[in-house]
Order: sequence, then structure tokens, then C-alpha cells
Amino acid sequence: MPHKFFRAIFKRRDVNGYFVPTYYAWTIGDTWQAVERRRWRYAGSPYLYKVQVSCVLPQQLTQLKSDVCQDFLAEFVTVAAPYLVVPPRR
Repeated sequence: MPHKFFRAIFKRRDVNGYFVPTYYAWTIGDTWQAVERRRWRYAGSPYLYKVQVSCVLPQQLTQLKSDVCQDFLAEFVTVAAPYLVVPPRR
């Protein structure tokens, strides 16, 4: 199952008007998921991890084909995986 992250894009209210894409998801140690009602979904899990990543992008960079947050998360899930405790299957 591929990793899925919620994505929200905020716009700063300063002179530059930078965009701030923000990604977040949860996992119990295996696949990162963007899920509604996570309290119910993960109830009873001995471990729950959350990651939230934001970056500031000038308006002209929002049309790039590559998103630095997504690039970071692709690396992060691979590097972090060995450090997460995965509960035994029930």
C-alpha cells in the first residue's frame, strides 16, 4: 500500500504572499496514511506516529513540477522506517 499524506496549502499574509504547502499523515509503524477519524482508526495501537512537514514557497515556485515537501517525505519514509516500532500482527 503506498504512503498517503493530507495536503493543505496556506498563503502567508505578509508582503511576499508566500505559499506554505503542509503535508501530514499517521502510521502505527508501517504505511503512512491520511485518514479521517484517526482516533477510532488507531485506537488500541501501542504506537502512533505523526509527521507534519511545511515549506515556504514564493508564488513563482508553486508551478514547479517538483514539490520540495513531497521530495523530503519520499526520503523521510524510507530513512525513518527502521526506527519505527511496528506492533505484531493480531
